[in-house]
Amino acid sequence: ADDIKIMDDKTIRFSVKNASETIPKIFENFQRIGVKILEVKYHKPTLEDVFLHLTGKSLREGEATPLDQIRTYHMRRG
Repeated sequence: ADDIKIMDDKTIRFSVKNASETIPKIFENFQRIGVKILEVKYHKPTLEDVFLHLTGKSLREGEATPLDQIRTYHMRRG
């Protein structure tokens, strides 16, 4: 797994590059050590997920405020 986070005493979050190959291996390893898996949720990363991972902030946080837009406009005009 590329990224593992223990969310609470019953939840572990994994981020992996190739889920179709990695998830079965995770199941096998947990079964081998006697860990019972109760639920699995899977989703492909969204644009928001990727942006947050790369920048550390959400897309909304990355948007320019109206004041920033005015400043940019005036800087471009000289």
